Amino acid sequence: MRLDLQVPDSWYEANAVYREALGLGDGAYAVQTYRGVPHALWEICMQLAQLQPNKRTVVYLKEAAPVFASVAVHLSREGFKVRALTRSELNQTESWLEAAQKDLLFVLTAYDDPVTGELFEVPALEGALADKKCYRIHISHSRHTCIAPTAPQNLEAHILSLTPERAVAILGDRVKVSPPIASALVWPEVSTEEAKEQLAIARNKDLARLAQAVEAFEAAPPKGAERLLNAATPRLPDRAIIAFRDVDGLAMMTALAKELGVSCPRPGERGLLETTSLCRWQDERILQSLLARNLAPEALRGTLILDVELLARADLRATIETVYSRTLQRQSGL
Repeated sequence: MRLDLQVPDSWYEANAVYREALGLGDGAYAVQTYRGVPHALWEICMQLAQLQPNKRTVVYLKEAAPVFASVAVHLSREGFKVRALTRSELNQTESWLEAAQKDLLFVLTAYDDPVTGELFEVPALEGALADKKCYRIHISHSRHTCIAPTAPQNLEAHILSLTPERAVAILGDRVKVSPPIASALVWPEVSTEEAKEQLAIARNKDLARLAQAVEAFEAAPPKGAERLLNAATPRLPDRAIIAFRDVDGLAMMTALAKELGVSCPRPGERGLLETTSLCRWQDERILQSLLARNLAPEALRGTLILDVELLARADLRATIETVYSRTLQRQSGL
């Protein structure tokens, strides 16, 4: 037997715990918990659209298109003018902002790429929007694990991705959002220490040293591999990325995990090894933004993404080369 009633206040209690765990101190901002980034985006964007029904233009960062896709499609169907602009276009604010600002509801951007950790820097846009009356919504996929977030400006919202099923939004004082779905759901109890572990705020220390370790590994990759990103690409130093053009990344990942004695996480969860192989993800849409940046499809099939923690292992290079040779032999039927 059970009473099928809504459990009161569990959402508000979870919000209070995450606010304390963030450690941003007192201030006129709100912290809200959601069932992942898509849920947070949906509820926040729909609420803001209702609050400002006279504003009908939305702009989002094209390089981060996959995370904004569902919201963009829905708003388009509702008659909003939805524009996808590249980083270069966003920074050239004179070409679009003046004409759009009176009707501009919000700008959606991401701090970092969810796969490569590339940083999407738009300094000109941030400066131009500072005195504009439009909302700014920023996604942090992993940036907050290297750079601690700060309290948002009045019209800003920062959405931090914690797990596939958990996101935390930090809302400025004028982002008045009362999500009808999130507040009606039952939220499991979480302690402050558990919340801190999930948030992993700035867990990666000494970023300069980590960046040197990543560059050293990618500049001289193991046999059979090549680096995927240019050395000059601004990025988070929490992962190294190499690619094999003649073996599948999932085959490499699973065999390497076994050899190194580490686990393979479920897709989207935190782990020490990952790949963009479609044998793992089963949906090419997640790679659209990478393919649009002229990364070769065969390289994306064979990526191996390593947490920076693994780079300290003395046996890493030799183990990767051994696994590569075995995987290549199996694929060749030898």
